[in-house]
Amino acid sequence: MKFGKKMAGHAGAVVKRVLFMGFSVQVILGLAWMCRNLGKVQDFGEPEAAMYRQLYLLLGKNVVLVQLLQLAAGFFTGYRFLRYLGPAEKTEDRTGKLWRVWQSLVLLTFPFAMQCHLAILPFSFMGSLFLWMLVFLMEITLPSRKGSRPGPKWKRPWVRGICGLLCGGMILVLSGDVDARKRAEPGYGLAGSMASRFAWPTMWHDQGAWDEELREITGEYMWEASYCPGNFRLVQAAVEESLGKKEAQSRYWQMARIGWKYHKQMIIRQIGWDGMGYLVTPLIVPVLLEGEGYDSYTGRNYEIMRDHAPVLTRYYVDYGCWWFGWSLLLSLLPAVAGKLPAKGAGRKRALVEAGICVLVSCLYALILTMRGAGLLDYKYTIAINQLWLVWALLLMGDKTSGPPDCSGRRKAEGSGRIAGKGKEDHGNATDDPGITAAAGAGSDWRPVCDRG
Repeated sequence: MKFGKKMAGHAGAVVKRVLFMGFSVQVILGLAWMCRNLGKVQDFGEPEAAMYRQLYLLLGKNVVLVQLLQLAAGFFTGYRFLRYLGPAEKTEDRTGKLWRVWQSLVLLTFPFAMQCHLAILPFSFMGSLFLWMLVFLMEITLPSRKGSRPGPKWKRPWVRGICGLLCGGMILVLSGDVDARKRAEPGYGLAGSMASRFAWPTMWHDQGAWDEELREITGEYMWEASYCPGNFRLVQAAVEESLGKKEAQSRYWQMARIGWKYHKQMIIRQIGWDGMGYLVTPLIVPVLLEGEGYDSYTGRNYEIMRDHAPVLTRYYVDYGCWWFGWSLLLSLLPAVAGKLPAKGAGRKRALVEAGICVLVSCLYALILTMRGAGLLDYKYTIAINQLWLVWALLLMGDKTSGPPDCSGRRKAEGSGRIAGKGKEDHGNATDDPGITAAAGAGSDWRPVCDRG
């Protein structure tokens, strides 16, 4: 039993160091890509969301200023989110703050998040607001941590609830989905979205099952509308122009029902594929870039991302996607080795926090998925994918006193003693657990990984 714990400690130390090195490479690549693209405009066109467009005008269309503002908001939000999930100590020492800065840089340099931070689009602010919304929801649901400093009177659950609702409302406004111009577009609403989700992929084959009037209205637009998901608006515009918006809703439901009736399995598979694309983007992007998936905005986003630094972007995205999967796999090992919170209030709190993040993320991804078929756009869910990195970062070690220290030396409160039975440290300890163990053969000393 003792040997098994010892081996688990060594294995955990190795895993944490691998995670540290792997994330550090991502940080270096991300900062290099940021320096290469700072001040340059990605060719997404003018922002469509009215609120973001006004903010851009307010800042004088200063690209660098907007980019720095988005980077600062992303970094601070990541720092605050990680700080909230940490212990309830009032202050952090210098090492702990540097460790938190490094963790925040990991979130900031997630490839698709970095693209949004440097794009003149609202998705960077939307991702930051999403993480703030999760913090407010967790503060409402969970009581104050034991030993935490009492907050001012305005930090009450109902105030936090209002803040969470404001964050959600700001995400909706920044997305542009409630703008007057968006509401005037053909197919706006639940029925139009369901027609796009269920009918568009196979409408060329299913049109024979539609009623005669609907076939006559849409006949001349079918070929062009089937070319790409966005062109489905041609069909919707023709239906609304001929029948009016109110009557068009019933025809949209007719399209959706017929598509679901004949292609249920394919629709479920496509919904699942889009859901995974939103929830675990780095695992799906390489498949989409190889042409194995179906319609999405992924290829366009990637081509725009690589405009100013094609070679660096290729290495950055390839490494980011590859390391995302491996970091998740490696982060499971400390959890399996018993590094999760002990049973009791700590574990219960961690499970509630994780449950809130999972529930809200899945609900958000479901809403995005049901907007329509072929509309997968990873820019909407950069914050959800950052949550996976948060999981790995929090399992790496102590969240307030710096990176994992498995050197065999216990940094106790000025005791100057190595782990064991209180033997004084006279300089015989070394940073290598294996060397120290060999030097201490025959004694009861054993290396201890006392962080995380």
